[in-house]
Amino acid sequence: MIRKLNFTGRKKLPGNRVTVTLLNLDQHPYTFEAQIDMSGTRLPNDASIFLEAYKRPSYMRFSFGTVGQIKIPENRELSKIAPGVIPLYRMKVVQKGRIIALADKIFPKGADQNMPGKVSLLHVEFSEELGDQIWKLDLEGDWPTLRLNNRIDSIKEIARSDIAFSALVYPEVLRQVLHHIFSDESFDPELDEDDWPALWIRFIAKLPGVGSPPSGRRATLVIEQSEWMNGAVEAFCKYRNQLNLYKEFIDKE
Repeated sequence: MIRKLNFTGRKKLPGNRVTVTLLNLDQHPYTFEAQIDMSGTRLPNDASIFLEAYKRPSYMRFSFGTVGQIKIPENRELSKIAPGVIPLYRMKVVQKGRIIALADKIFPKGADQNMPGKVSLLHVEFSEELGDQIWKLDLEGDWPTLRLNNRIDSIKEIARSDIAFSALVYPEVLRQVLHHIFSDESFDPELDEDDWPALWIRFIAKLPGVGSPPSGRRATLVIEQSEWMNGAVEAFCKYRNQLNLYKEFIDKE
């Protein structure tokens, strides 16, 4: 595995230093509340704190005072974030124009979480730009995002609770995510516990009968990883009782 080193000297802050909650999700623009805890960080009291909301290509920056005196801005409207988009957040601590500490990829509370787990592994957005596609998985951004066609009535409720949607879509989402992860030769699950590939791997590895994925450098590694992925998808379906629930759904139709 390729190890990445931090030459910037900046301090990485855990995501739990910042709690962001989205408000007014049924209208645009959203607003948000934020709680920031800088106690015990040993950062300079006069260093400035900025909270940034982002999801390509949208971006907004809010000033939250300093480490020694946090000030919540009155205007926290996400007016430059596109409708239907759930942004990620990052907190930057800046002194003399230099970032000295950073917490990144903070997923806000209040957004729909359609995959199991304490951390939202899959972000969900609604778009009219999918044409005749019902759904599309975006793995090119900062976090895996399931894009749903909001030209379909009740698509939010369908994605949240429809048995057929869950059985037919989420196993394929999992397969695509795992394939993407293993296609990245530089991925190291021990590198960054907050990085989304590591979170996905840890969640899947905890399913009954799955365990940690194959790693190392050997000629059979690709085959072993492919077999592990197939077993992981099967375990995921069994964990969610997909087959029986889908059969019951069909029988009721």
